[in-house]
Amino acid sequence: QAGCSCQDSKEHLAMQGVEQEPQEASSSSPRSSVMGAACAQPTHDVQDVLDTRPGIVVQALHGKGYGVVATAPLKQGDRILCEAPLLTVSSTERVQHQEETRRFRETGLLPEAFESLLKSKLREGEKAEAFWGLCDSFTSSSDPTLKSACGILQTNSMNLLEASIGSEDDEDEEITWSGVFAIGSRFNHSCTPNLHYSWIGSDNTMSFYVLRDIQLGEELCLSY
Repeated sequence: QAGCSCQDSKEHLAMQGVEQEPQEASSSSPRSSVMGAACAQPTHDVQDVLDTRPGIVVQALHGKGYGVVATAPLKQGDRILCEAPLLTVSSTERVQHQEETRRFRETGLLPEAFESLLKSKLREGEKAEAFWGLCDSFTSSSDPTLKSACGILQTNSMNLLEASIGSEDDEDEEITWSGVFAIGSRFNHSCTPNLHYSWIGSDNTMSFYVLRDIQLGEELCLSY
């Protein structure tokens, strides 16, 4: 999360369409929606808290799994989070494995080649631990502790940007990117979101901004 600080950024809301190409092409499918239309009051069981950051907490929410809740009043335009992805995937990589991943979504049959590719992008350490801690809604198993990298990606990925990457032999090819985030992937969906997110290509991070004033204890939701 280098280069990030929490600060008021109301002027950012006038520049929502500006995005840049990621500087390191390391690593897409729409994220599966867990509807979060109704904002929930936080639970207070310490064991249900997964992570805390200034102004927010990731915790269990009744009937919704995990979500992100405000621990202090927030103002419209506040940037509440800025983080780098744990893993990124290009549309080129997706296309190469699209038939495998289609069968995976339909049948739960793990796409071994794509799984190996994703695992090769993960290394031991905090990022890998955070990645494997995310929800997997796709892997077919009676044991909920058995997860796949492909299932976690399908469940939690967020679109980053579109970039034109040229080659010497062909015309420019439009590449789209998606990523998985330790905290950003924990935000639930709402048809009336109170957060906006934007990829910052200059430092390869995603920033999350408050769209309206938020009360203490209110759940923070995105539209995806």
